[in-house]
Amino acid sequence: MPIMYETIRDFRSLIVYQRAKELANDICKLSDRFTPSERYESTSQIRRAATSWRPI
Repeated sequence: MPIMYETIRDFRSLIVYQRAKELANDICKLSDRFTPSERYESTSQIRRAATSWRPI
């Protein structure tokens, strides 16, 4: 029996893209809970890493 695949119209329809976007949003929300000292030391780097996967 042949496997039926849906046509990929753009990258936003990929499940991996949707999950990565959710993960990046979750990381940004969690970094808001850091203490002030952690916020200025780590948050910027963590947020850049969380969003570096996004296509240009």
